[in-house]
Amino acid sequence: MANTTFVANETHIAAAWLNDINDAVYSGLGNGTTVPTTNGATRLQLATPVYVATIAALKALDTTKDTCAVVKSYYAASTVGDGGGLFYWDVTDSRTANDGTIIAANAGGAGRWLRVHKDVISVKDFGAKGDYNGTTGTDDSVAIQAAINYACSSVDPNTYTINSPFNGAVSAVYFPTGFYKVTATIT
Repeated sequence: MANTTFVANETHIAAAWLNDINDAVYSGLGNGTTVPTTNGATRLQLATPVYVATIAALKALDTTKDTCAVVKSYYAASTVGDGGGLFYWDVTDSRTANDGTIIAANAGGAGRWLRVHKDVISVKDFGAKGDYNGTTGTDDSVAIQAAINYACSSVDPNTYTINSPFNGAVSAVYFPTGFYKVTATIT
């Protein structure tokens, strides 16, 4: 598959990392899972993704029209791929949003954007910035804790049952290069 191009503020940014996402989605995720269905139709294989710049833009989408989205990065000023990824809308999901793998739309109500991921998630998927310079920077405590909480909840330790609705169990939490300011105890 050829590289995909994002268009944001008339700037074109090549995003070769989308090849991995597209390969994962269109090959049935490669781990024996099936794509959730709505009205009997395979959701991701029929949906044409909309491309948005940030998680905030994802939250603002009209979910009556858009059910599959590719997000460039978590924040507007971030590098392509920092917290971005592929999401699908599940109209039946009403779980509490964690702002990393389960995203509530601004409109509220039932339905959630769910991140498609493999077995490793990044703290940047939950909004960590890793921008601490020794004096100033974002406090990443909440984002790091959310990533760890999600990873711990993806497998039931008693039965080894995968609790994630679409994706496989998370085997690792990844910290991309950066300096992460943590002001709270991480458990």
